[in-house]
Amino acid sequence: MFSKDILTQVENLLSRYPIKQNALIPILLLAQQENEGWLTEKWMQHVADICEVPLTHVE
Repeated sequence: MFSKDILTQVENLLSRYPIKQNALIPILLLAQQENEGWLTEKWMQHVADICEVPLTHVE
């Protein structure tokens, strides 16, 4: 779902956080930026999958 440039930023963030869950907020901000300011459930699920957390942690 992320563009190539944003995906690179996501990967960079994940490399800086030993626990993926700790990158949740910065990645949500990137997702919001990528989706014109909105976070749909589809986007939230995508971020939850990346951070390996349940959707309820993102909502």
